[in-house]
Amino acid sequence: MATVNKKLISALISLNYSDFLDLVLPFNTKIFDTIYVITAKYDKECIEVCSKYKNVKTFFVDDEVIKKLGNFNKGAMWNAFFDFLISQNFNDWICLTDSDIIFPPDLKSLLVNLDDNSLYSLGRAFCQNENQFRRYAPEWHNHSMKRYTHATNCIGYMQLFKFKSHMRMSESFGHGGKSDHIFVKQHFRKCTCLHDKYYCVHLGATGTNWHGRHSRKWKV
Repeated sequence: MATVNKKLISALISLNYSDFLDLVLPFNTKIFDTIYVITAKYDKECIEVCSKYKNVKTFFVDDEVIKKLGNFNKGAMWNAFFDFLISQNFNDWICLTDSDIIFPPDLKSLLVNLDDNSLYSLGRAFCQNENQFRRYAPEWHNHSMKRYTHATNCIGYMQLFKFKSHMRMSESFGHGGKSDHIFVKQHFRKCTCLHDKYYCVHLGATGTNWHGRHSRKWKV
């Protein structure tokens, strides 16, 4: 059993999500020591948001990777980032997430007695619009929001695990809806909710932008 008591790294994919990214980074940069934002060089708004934070690094992928078999091949984008991790001899704990997810401020305190061969996640509450964001953002972890108890299949909004060089995402889907599910089944013997009372906050609706960003931009 391992305890994550040193630097904690996170990574997320952001294409045309600069509005959400601008809302989540003020929270998440206080939790993670380094956040990698996987994006494209043409997403200038995303790059500008990332430049505000010393512990946020951009990782660029080519259009041929993004649009393999469709408009948004999330698996291929993750694999390009995994190749980078391998080139850096990275074999530590990492948290894969999305650009519309905010983590509880006490996340690190939950990372004890972790199994190196298991995947971990948290439940999530949905913050549907700007009005809810303004209402709950100052202290929403003290509020009772509508939420899932936990993600039993540890889907892509939060996947915490110890990275190993053989790990790959499926590139068989030109959208963002399948590769994270298959990743869990292929590489982990167990999926565990870290805590029943702590949860992530998910901005907007789920499943809307699997083929690229279609939902309206938020203005907060």
